[in-house]
Amino acid sequence: LMLDNVEVYGVVMRRGSSRTRADQFAEDRLKPLTTAPQDTHFLNLELDEIPDKVLNALCDPTSTFGQHVSPATNLTHLPCPKWGFKDECNSDPMCEWTTPKLSTCAGQDACPELNCLNVPVQYKGIFTCSQCKLQRGETLCGASIRSSITGTCAETHCMSCCDKACCDADDKCEWEDAGADCIRKVCKYDDKASCVADADNLCQWNTTTN
Repeated sequence: LMLDNVEVYGVVMRRGSSRTRADQFAEDRLKPLTTAPQDTHFLNLELDEIPDKVLNALCDPTSTFGQHVSPATNLTHLPCPKWGFKDECNSDPMCEWTTPKLSTCAGQDACPELNCLNVPVQYKGIFTCSQCKLQRGETLCGASIRSSITGTCAETHCMSCCDKACCDADDKCEWEDAGADCIRKVCKYDDKASCVADADNLCQWNTTTN
């Protein structure tokens, strides 16, 4: 599964607060099967903790599993090449996902698999470009890791507009007065049908305000 770029998560469910020998045996057998880094792809929990710490936390980008599977809509803006998935890239109004993925890079040590970023210093000489991937703003490298990138995250075309008139002429862009920037519209819909049909599945209709 890991060679096919499938993220593997594991959860050991125990009956009580203390770990029995059976619980630890289950962890020792299951944890090595999960995706690296295993500490953020594995949990050993009481049965009553499963709803709050697993099921209800999947959409929380600060939770153990949510940091890997939840769109990073609320995270701090990072340079666009740091985003390796379409949803996280397009959730950033300053970035835009395009296809196909890069095949070459200008820099000698730059990796097409990492949006032309380099292998992090701590992994250099240990892992190659093909053993690294971008995930939720981080570069992960490991013997079992393979890049699953399918496109390129770069600065949105909206940023090429230098004034409000140019920006307003493109229905996919909006002018931001605070930074005097033209950015891409993200989840700016006036009706529920358009909102829930968002191409990137990033948006949710808020019935309390609409």
